[in-house]
Amino acid sequence: MRLRPPALLAGVLMLLATAAHSATIEREFRYDASRVKLVQRDGYTLVEAKGGMPEFRIGRPDLPWLAERVDLAPGTKITGIELVDVQTAPLGVVRTMASAEVTHPGLGETERTRPDARFYGSSKAQPEELVALGAQGDQRGRRIAYVRVAAARWNPQSGMVERVTNVRVRLTVEDAAPTDLPRERIVREWEDTGLPTGVPLRTLGSALVSMWDGDGTAGENGVAGEAQPFRPQQVPSVLGSPVEYVIVTNDALASTFQQLADWKTQSGVPAVVRTTSFIRAQYPSAADDAERVRLFLRDAYSRWGAKWVLLGGDTDIIPVRQAYTTFYGSEYIAADIYYSCLDGNWNADGDSLYGEGYYSTRTIRATTRTCCPRSTSAAHRSRP
Repeated sequence: MRLRPPALLAGVLMLLATAAHSATIEREFRYDASRVKLVQRDGYTLVEAKGGMPEFRIGRPDLPWLAERVDLAPGTKITGIELVDVQTAPLGVVRTMASAEVTHPGLGETERTRPDARFYGSSKAQPEELVALGAQGDQRGRRIAYVRVAAARWNPQSGMVERVTNVRVRLTVEDAAPTDLPRERIVREWEDTGLPTGVPLRTLGSALVSMWDGDGTAGENGVAGEAQPFRPQQVPSVLGSPVEYVIVTNDALASTFQQLADWKTQSGVPAVVRTTSFIRAQYPSAADDAERVRLFLRDAYSRWGAKWVLLGGDTDIIPVRQAYTTFYGSEYIAADIYYSCLDGNWNADGDSLYGEGYYSTRTIRATTRTCCPRSTSAAHRSRP
């Protein structure tokens, strides 16, 4: 008996099943003429793009890149990108284009990498690939990816610079691994742009609450009930009141920061203060105090629905996570972002080099706004 036909059929079915989990979407990005211009700096004619990032790859022409956000359905990721169409407009002629800068920490004189003949001697416009896939991850239940788009391209032979006016890309989207940080409480009023897209409200179940309901439900038909006393649990929990604003400091400064927390709560932003000694006692199973604080913040995000975090103190008060980077060669840097990018443990390979690999972008709040070392927000509006 020959079994090849059934085996072949099984293989076809497996391919069809795999294909069913992938799809393609297209996105188009347009750029106004005022976005990109030529400027004179340090003896070079440079291409400058508003909101753009410089080229960091060694030996390549220093042409800026723009980042475009793409919102995805939860549980998916982009695995491929294809340039469908691009339109350009002349910007000028630059005979000698500056090469990418040497990356080094701190401020100092600009140093350029040696121009690579593969790019500066090419007959093709640079960069040859005008689009690339950037970082992607989760942020408050939303799946986010970034597409990198070259703002301009330069022909080394003619010196012609063209700005990109319109680009259309096709993205391959596939299923992603489930998150390791589920949101056990989602407070309706604290979501900036509504609830996570692509998630039916019925699937959120008891995680969806209103800040005005003391019984942990969103009320009939999602209508908020009467205001309830602010009574959060000492340790993050789905029981008790949700907490929007979390302050972490030491025992000596706790009473001072409590004044800020009280003012925040009275202003409609439920806030609490928790000390490093309290967190140390509640989270004994951790590599160090920095991980204990992070584990506490993970629970605050997941169970309190926390949106903002204030780190109340310098490095002598708040434990520091030294993250390893090869961007500047090889260096350890203090990384507040460790307390806002909450996926994983930043040490997946167990070698105690934190942050050396890619990590996603899930945050309690946007990473540039989550970790604030000083409490000036109250003074900007009124005194507590």
